[in-house]
Amino acid sequence: MFAPMVISGVLMVIASMGMAYQDFKFRTVSLWTLVLLAVSSGIWSVSVIGFSSTIHNWAMNVAFVLIQFGLGALVIGLGKGEWKFFDRYIGWGDLLYLIAVAFAFCTVNFLVFYCVSLLVVLTAFLAYTRTVGSRQTTIPLAGGLSLCSLLFIAAVYTLGYTPWEDLPLYALY
Repeated sequence: MFAPMVISGVLMVIASMGMAYQDFKFRTVSLWTLVLLAVSSGIWSVSVIGFSSTIHNWAMNVAFVLIQFGLGALVIGLGKGEWKFFDRYIGWGDLLYLIAVAFAFCTVNFLVFYCVSLLVVLTAFLAYTRTVGSRQTTIPLAGGLSLCSLLFIAAVYTLGYTPWEDLPLYALY
């Protein structure tokens, strides 16, 4: 059980680093990084909690992402009369990244990872554009989220954190 977790963890790091590089440099991510991330995070989860629990967690996480993005597309579409949500506001790579990494979390931890990572990426992007004076209008979201996932992977291995068990949220306050 230990070897698949270590190997898949290393592959997740490689996929995340490749995705971050591609998104920051070219504003696109290639399919190989997404597939490698999905397969390695799936193996990582299955090696610890089993196949059925992994699929259940993944399905719940993907349902959350699809509902959120669907509502976002609906609000933008109705508000602006423009139905190009994925072409103009969110990239397909961002959605596919979230679907790929969804294997690695139970639902509560996925929500925490998603919200915290979005705040970190947005704050870093705003700080960068203000400091450098860049007029960049697109956020490399998949790349930023993949860098946040590197911190998550490091926390798993160094702190013994288990992403498949719900965080004890009562301990946060």
